[in-house]
Amino acid sequence: MECHECGATISEKAADCPHCGTSVRGVAGNEEPVGTGDGSGSSRPPAGGDTTSTSGSDAGRHEPTVPGSSTGGTGTEGTDPDEAETTPGGSRDGGGEETGWEAAGPPPGEDETGPVERETTLDPGVDTGDTGADAGGQDPTTGDQGPTVPGSAEPADPATGDRQETGAGGREAFGTGTDTGGPAVETGEPVNSADTDGTSETSSSDGFDPVAGIKALPFLTAPLAGVVTAAVVAVLSVVVGVLVPNTGVDPVTMGGLVVMDLHFATSSHVTSDILTQFDTARPPNSVLGVLYLLPPLFLYTASKFVAAYNTDESTLTPMAGVGGALVAVGYFPATVVALFLAPDGPFSSVSLLAAILLAGIAYPVCFGFVGGLAGGAFSGSERRVGTLYGIIAAFVVAIGAFALTIPSIQVGDVGLLPQILASLYTVVAANGFSLGGPDTGFLVLLAYPLVAFVVFATGFLRAWNAEDVAGPLRGLAKGLSPAVTYFTLLGLLGAVLPLFADPWIVDQLGFSVAEAALVRNPIETEFYEVGRYVTAVFVGTLVYAVFLGGIGGTIAGTARRFLSDES
Repeated sequence: MECHECGATISEKAADCPHCGTSVRGVAGNEEPVGTGDGSGSSRPPAGGDTTSTSGSDAGRHEPTVPGSSTGGTGTEGTDPDEAETTPGGSRDGGGEETGWEAAGPPPGEDETGPVERETTLDPGVDTGDTGADAGGQDPTTGDQGPTVPGSAEPADPATGDRQETGAGGREAFGTGTDTGGPAVETGEPVNSADTDGTSETSSSDGFDPVAGIKALPFLTAPLAGVVTAAVVAVLSVVVGVLVPNTGVDPVTMGGLVVMDLHFATSSHVTSDILTQFDTARPPNSVLGVLYLLPPLFLYTASKFVAAYNTDESTLTPMAGVGGALVAVGYFPATVVALFLAPDGPFSSVSLLAAILLAGIAYPVCFGFVGGLAGGAFSGSERRVGTLYGIIAAFVVAIGAFALTIPSIQVGDVGLLPQILASLYTVVAANGFSLGGPDTGFLVLLAYPLVAFVVFATGFLRAWNAEDVAGPLRGLAKGLSPAVTYFTLLGLLGAVLPLFADPWIVDQLGFSVAEAALVRNPIETEFYEVGRYVTAVFVGTLVYAVFLGGIGGTIAGTARRFLSDES
């Protein structure tokens, strides 16, 4: 055979080359020559016949015996090379000084495993890096090489270690697989144009789309709510019409006239005739003024529920108001029917223009729009908080008016109830701007700034204490939230006070002459008719609750925004 080192022809039974001294036992056994190109992890003895292994030269080290391998020494010369066995990836040297470390793997005590074991115990996702001392403690300079790629005859490059990308079963491929928990591999995937278009479409839809806003309006529920509200007002009007004595017409016809009257579409109020049929009591007509507050409250409530049901957080508040105003679509035909049902002749005091403009258009559009704004701008809990603030404001105003009125009463020996009634009248008169006169004390006139300050402070505190107020517009909305409660409570107070101006009721309560005069005189002179009652309620609500309360909320919102910018 031929020597693989010097190329000389030698005997097939020779253990070493007689020319260069290189061991040729592995070649004689049809094995790969020992060298750096083998991926078995063994090292080739240096030239010159020195077959002593580098790793096997440590003194006192116990060398393991590998099945089928020689332990070196001179006893291996008599072994048949065809029967020699080696470990996977290892070679067997026949030199007398060969210890077999290259064939058996690393010695015990070193933190190192063979190539096969390293492949099977590699932790997924661990970056092995270099194959030097960091990878199992092997130093590539000693001849130990990286694992052979399965299915390939070439071993990994010892200079680069395991950094070389391998196929299936290689370390780098195993560590970078996304399913194995290894480090993610950044890939240059193209951007999906469909996703980009969808994103741009979403971004462009952030602005207000008039067409989409119009399509989202409650064209069905709002008119239906208007019809239901008109039906409720019609039933109420029929009941009131039945109570009116000596009309000579059927209740339905009289109900149509009352509908027009409740919307101020008649030249005179027909509801006041109800009080003429009582023999004992005859209170002022203003006690029936609460009936004229019911259509606005019904329209407001209906449109508020419509807006709350048909809007979400993405709906603009003005569009919610427009949706609430659509109750006019169902309310207008009902008022037209009531107009034609109203009687002719002496009871025909209906103004056609007022019936169409006020009852058919102004009432449902105005109060429906306000209700839609409230339903779209506030949640149920926010409206309840606004109601609480309105109740507190009314209570504080009543206490303040009582403190101002009591020292101004000139008559002596007046009971507590007449004093309370006099102070409550001060509140109503201050809202209707009818407080004053030659006999009015200076302290009573302070009811004007008292009401103004309390309502302003209520709007300010309502907006200041709200967490979602970050600007003047939101503060304005919060400051207006107690207005409806203020309107309702003022209307109820204005309807109750005239009852105590009736002589029979005063006599039943046991008031003295001075007490009766203290209670009756202001009401009979300034608050007797329905028109004065309605004026006091509407004007007081607009001037105080809406204007001053809105200013207070706006200032609070502006202050919160300024402080947030400062911080």
